[in-house]
Amino acid sequence: MKKLQLIGIALFSLTACQKDDLADSSAPFEMKPTSAEYITVSELPVTAVSGDITSNTTWSGVIEMNGVIRVKNGATLTILPGTYIKAKPNANWDATGVW
Repeated sequence: MKKLQLIGIALFSLTACQKDDLADSSAPFEMKPTSAEYITVSELPVTAVSGDITSNTTWSGVIEMNGVIRVKNGATLTILPGTYIKAKPNANWDATGVW
């Protein structure tokens, strides 16, 4: 039984040590510059929002919600990628958020 295990381990180790095709690439790896800009949340404009949304609205940057925000019939709320949304603390523990 031990001979069978040794043969299995030997075969496995030989097949696991195959040559990697990616390592033989003729094109060298190079670091390329990127144009991405990294910003923090503190650098984004802060917009305070309260009440109902009755017309088409787009949010971006930092949105600070004060109370319950309702999107009324016929209105569309678009939230752009990278938008940071936070709720203003409420002393009365009333519901806050978007409905």
